[in-house]
Amino acid sequence: MFDGEQLVTVTGTVTRFRMVNPHAMMSIETVDESGNTQSWSVEFDGRLHLTRAGWNPSTFKVGERLEVTGNPARSGSSMMFFNSSVDADGVKIVRPRLELNESIEEQRRQRRA
Repeated sequence: MFDGEQLVTVTGTVTRFRMVNPHAMMSIETVDESGNTQSWSVEFDGRLHLTRAGWNPSTFKVGERLEVTGNPARSGSSMMFFNSSVDADGVKIVRPRLELNESIEEQRRQRRA
């Protein structure tokens, strides 16, 4: 459903974040270059996986402004699978599975050194 080889980044305001199964979901409202409002659906890993990584229902708050990056829907619709976000204060949140992969790679680099 999502193109794992491509990334898309949008900036907008969170209108909904729900930690549900099988996947957590966020809605984010953006404004394109022409001034038109567009709603994006952002899909996440499941609630259990996110909870184990320390996330909770208030990890993202309605009204919060975010830059969100993810893998776009193959259909071309306004959907993506979450990879990371940056809030107005510059705080970055990364998909837990990606953080784990980065940590493992860093450990491997340190062992090789």
